[in-house]
Amino acid sequence: MLKDRIEALQASREIALTALDRARSASRPTHDVSPSTVDRFARAMREKLSTGEVSFRKAYIRSIVDRIEVDDRCIRIMGRKDVLEQAVLAEGGTAAPVVHSFVPKWRARQDSNLRPLA
Repeated sequence: MLKDRIEALQASREIALTALDRARSASRPTHDVSPSTVDRFARAMREKLSTGEVSFRKAYIRSIVDRIEVDDRCIRIMGRKDVLEQAVLAEGGTAAPVVHSFVPKWRARQDSNLRPLA
């Protein structure tokens, strides 16, 4: 009985994920990213990452890259495609920059100790 319930929940989850993907693609306008736009973005990123301040470099990378995996033979840089697309289009001047409305783990006093001010 538990096995049947798990299978039903997994099927329901797959249906929900498919519906979510459809909703995301329908609500977002599609943009054609030309090779020249990608080239401009790559040059701008190279410039910003080689001449900017260290704190700026870290923030810029964190805004696009989710994680980096290093193996014996290769390095994988992973991130969300929609975030990269927004960054490329914003650099080309064709889209407004995305403003994130929620920042997890934010503390006003820059610490995790929630003691009262005294």
